[in-house]
Amino acid sequence: MSNAELPDGRLERTVRTRKRLIEAYIGVASEKKRIPTTVEVATRAGVSQRSLFERFGSLGGCAGAPARPGCRYGTLWCARKARRRPWSSASKRCVR
Repeated sequence: MSNAELPDGRLERTVRTRKRLIEAYIGVASEKKRIPTTVEVATRAGVSQRSLFERFGSLGGCAGAPARPGCRYGTLWCARKARRRPWSSASKRCVR
């Protein structure tokens, strides 16, 4: 395998961290029924607050981020759906 074919571990970690932060945002928001704090999201995701700010720039950036690649819904929308109907197809679609 050439270097061009090898997976980039840093890029893979970044993608995993971003996904964990989005899932944490949705989870905390749906449980607490309010917009979560950066501490709550970072703690749930198992990362530092700095990681949240490096990936999204702000908590609002996380809230507006697509919940998954190709998803037209933002994280905040998915969290609101999950609050209303925790097992709805819409909230499941957001975190796959």
